Amino acid sequence: EVCRSPFQCVTKHILDSMTGDLTTVLGDDFGDYAFPALAVWADSWQAWRTAVLFASIVFWVFLLQGIIQGQIIDAFAEKRHKKLATKQDLDTKCFVSSLDRFAFS
Repeated sequence: EVCRSPFQCVTKHILDSMTGDLTTVLGDDFGDYAFPALAVWADSWQAWRTAVLFASIVFWVFLLQGIIQGQIIDAFAEKRHKKLATKQDLDTKCFVSSLDRFAFS
């Protein structure tokens, strides 16, 4: 299949470049791709569907994935910091009395 209008071609290429293959999202379960509308005013349902799909992809890729990834990285950095602080505390203080390591010498 080929696209039949410049708007349809550009919309399809933008959506494909964002996520790779959208045949199951914009088509049916059998891989039959439903092209975006020929023009915005020609098929308002397909145009709105394509716009909402594009907005949700942009929202997920640029906002939510970055926030989630940042939260995961920060959580592991905090765990690593606590582990190093505990190790340093055990290396410099007495395990039983928590006094400085060289206080009894």
